[in-house]
Amino acid sequence: MDPRPDSVFELLRQVKNLVQIRHAIAQRVWPEDGELHLAAVGLLTELVVNGPRRSGEIARERAVDPSVVSRQVAQLQRAGLVERQVSPTDGRAMVLSATPAGTALIERWKQEQTEWMRSALSDWQDEDLVLASTLIERLTRDLRGGLCQPKVAATA
Repeated sequence: MDPRPDSVFELLRQVKNLVQIRHAIAQRVWPEDGELHLAAVGLLTELVVNGPRRSGEIARERAVDPSVVSRQVAQLQRAGLVERQVSPTDGRAMVLSATPAGTALIERWKQEQTEWMRSALSDWQDEDLVLASTLIERLTRDLRGGLCQPKVAATA
């Protein structure tokens, strides 16, 4: 059975709220030195968590234009947090990887965010956190998959 439109709209509203909260959390613990944009830090985090990747692959997964990733990579390279390397599987391609300084920065940031969230969610049971994570992961996977489908025209 298809989900009801009002249920889908409410989920969209809650996802928007969650994204806003996520951004606020990240800004709360990110140093405000102005050198790195928070979006570039997100890209660096992806490289630390997922390992070396091609910039085009990152752009596709983020559903953004490759030029957006290119600007973020340039920022991270200037800061010495990301480097380009020849792909071990395809010597013609370049992959991006976090430098040791980039990995250390993200580990510190991750620790600060984790401590803040642990405090904010101190009355949650661990099982509830696992369930929430599982459902958000499923939601993200299915929504990302939906981005690959043809655009649906709005009905009047």
